[in-house]
Amino acid sequence: MDKLPLVSVVMITYNHEAYIEEAIRGVLIQNCDFQIEFIISNDKSTDRTAEVITKILQESKIPEDIIIKVYNHEINKGVSTNFSWALEQATGKYIALCEGDDYWTDSMKLQKQVGFLETNTDYVLCFTNCSTVDQNNAIKNLNFIGYTEDRTFEEKDLMFVAPTLTRVFRLNKKLVISENSIVAQDSLMLIEQMKLGKAKYLNFVSGNYRKHSGGVWSSLDIISIRESKFEIAYYGLKVSNEKSLFFRKSLIELAKLINQNEESFKSKFNKFLINHRIYISLSLKQTVLFKCYLLVVSIPFLSKLNKTRILMRLIKGI
Repeated sequence: MDKLPLVSVVMITYNHEAYIEEAIRGVLIQNCDFQIEFIISNDKSTDRTAEVITKILQESKIPEDIIIKVYNHEINKGVSTNFSWALEQATGKYIALCEGDDYWTDSMKLQKQVGFLETNTDYVLCFTNCSTVDQNNAIKNLNFIGYTEDRTFEEKDLMFVAPTLTRVFRLNKKLVISENSIVAQDSLMLIEQMKLGKAKYLNFVSGNYRKHSGGVWSSLDIISIRESKFEIAYYGLKVSNEKSLFFRKSLIELAKLINQNEESFKSKFNKFLINHRIYISLSLKQTVLFKCYLLVVSIPFLSKLNKTRILMRLIKGI
């Protein structure tokens, strides 16, 4: 048995009283030939999450190869800070993620993914498919990602779905993700990780992603979701001069107008293109993430033809 864990499983939780037992048991069922460090970071839940965690761990037979570390914070840190803090506690060579309202169903999940990363050093991350369930565990989607075979992704691909609960990646203490207003911090981490190497999709279902009203994304209104996605797109640009700050402000303002009628939004969008045509055209590689969000996510009412035309205008520098 290794003195240090090979894998650190990081589980952040907040008010997951109804779901945390399944999340924990999904980790305890893992069948591995290496040591696991299991970190549970409870962000001062206001329900009985802390009590449920204690009860489960007292009543369960903990495998000898799993070391469990439970942290019950006395002051609420917020989802982003709690996530960053929990990652800092990890000592394993690899990190696996599973939030307190999701859960793993494949007992060989970690063995398969760690085995791949151990023998493929040019990959920084691997992930799998998952199913989606509601608050009552009713399955809503058996194939959340939609891929049907193993695939490799590189930085140039940028836009691909990698469910948080399915990810296993190499620990890199130099990978610092700023704590800010963005909700989807795991998306920002993926952007940074893809600069370090390749990602591998392994075609099997490893767990269930739960969609419910208390979830971080599910509880947001449409404008907050759009704004967060726009901020993620901006983060991908990695610039900090005055021009970029103006670009960021304009981008967020545009996101807030997304629910206006089609003609009104088109007018605002065209003005945005004109004001930032030089900045947008500076680097295709840097701005491709922004383009994808803008075209695929944030302008659903535009026809495929119009989206293509706008994309070509952006690529050519307008």
